[in-house]
Amino acid sequence: MSLKDDPSLWRDEFSPAPTGFNRIAFQKKVDDICGTARGHSIIRVVWGAEEEIPEAAGFTHLGTAVEHKMVGRHRTRVRGVKGKVRKRRFIFEEFQAPEQVPQDDYVRIGGAGGLYVPPSLVEERKFGKWNELYIVADHSKCDPIICNSLEYFCFGDYREPDGSDLAKLGRITARRNADEHLVDPFEPVSQRAVNHFQKLANEETDAKESMESDANEERWADHRKTLKQHTVS
Repeated sequence: MSLKDDPSLWRDEFSPAPTGFNRIAFQKKVDDICGTARGHSIIRVVWGAEEEIPEAAGFTHLGTAVEHKMVGRHRTRVRGVKGKVRKRRFIFEEFQAPEQVPQDDYVRIGGAGGLYVPPSLVEERKFGKWNELYIVADHSKCDPIICNSLEYFCFGDYREPDGSDLAKLGRITARRNADEHLVDPFEPVSQRAVNHFQKLANEETDAKESMESDANEERWADHRKTLKQHTVS
């Protein structure tokens, strides 16, 4: 079994994308389907083991990072391997504009509980971030029990992006464009969308409070019944 097909051999180290796949030409097809904005793609294809970000290697007692090391941006845990490894798979990512990223995402807890802002998140605050959409893999030979396990992600067998991915991205783009409440990753959230999300949150809160009220009423009814029985006896 080759290195790219056996996740147990993966490590957190840089690994170039396999040769033979014309990523530039395929990206152009993706852009034709999914569109572009602000001068770059809305959805892009990357090789997981190439993407790197700086991570703090240590902290002072105030929580300030003393040095940084480069680690994989697409890391995960796989069965039988200690620590995280880089995903040796092609990955589709979707862009999220800076104004769409929650402000809480920019702060992490450093050493001794101090606040720490990773350099990668500083960049995201300025230029936006890329979120993993899905991983390209062939699952036709997978054991369904292992493939659907909640404990570890199944990476299947290696394959290059192809026409099936273009069709899938076309469906994703069509759903995004058809739903007026889905947030456009390149525009500030509209007041209409805010109102919609607030309405959903209120409905969820009302439903929860109603359930709690019904439960309390049932408990009081049982309590009154018990008191009545003791009084009669």
